[in-house]
Amino acid sequence: MQQAKAGVPAVFTNLSDNGIDVLTKRGELRPLVRDARFLWPDNVHFGQDSWLYVAINQLHRNPIFTNAADQGKPPYLIARVWTGTRGQPGR
Repeated sequence: MQQAKAGVPAVFTNLSDNGIDVLTKRGELRPLVRDARFLWPDNVHFGQDSWLYVAINQLHRNPIFTNAADQGKPPYLIARVWTGTRGQPGR
């Protein structure tokens, strides 16, 4: 989860739907982005000017989860997602 400035929705990774969700003021999760390349979106951090940076780590393809060889495949991504909000950089 990543919290933006006061009054701005919190941001969550959504592993099962390959995306990022935001928590609305009503307490509902709303999709911000869905993308087939978001294979286990993990860490999220706000950057400058409303961009959210997301590390995509493919952890579910690791031998600890597959009981087989490492199935991770490049490219390993850091995605940049426009949020339209003023997040606090570094948070």
